[in-house]
Amino acid sequence: MRAIPAVSTLVLCLILTSTAFAAEKEEVMLKDGLTAMVEVVDTGPEHVTVKFRTKEGQAGETKLHANALDPHSFYNVRRHHMEATAENHVKLAIFCAAAGLFKRAKAQMEAAREALNQQHYQQ
Repeated sequence: MRAIPAVSTLVLCLILTSTAFAAEKEEVMLKDGLTAMVEVVDTGPEHVTVKFRTKEGQAGETKLHANALDPHSFYNVRRHHMEATAENHVKLAIFCAAAGLFKRAKAQMEAAREALNQQHYQQ
């Protein structure tokens, strides 16, 4: 078995580490059009909690209300991170309808129906 030189090992570790961290970051857009790369910590029917870094490199964490985000951005983050229960799909559908995202609201209601069907058949 061939040993990997120390420099190659270090470079490989740096590449893997930066790739892993990059995969955790997501772009969110605020209503005013500003975007940021963040790590999503938690989501709820009306919020997204994110970790971020300032231009100066300082870390921070904040809870963003759904109304502060672009509706499409909130939808994408929430859908990606929520547990796929019928209740969560219905709550997201209500948000979508209120935000004028009618096709997405319909898709979430269909997903809620599917979740209920799966729950019924598992019993």
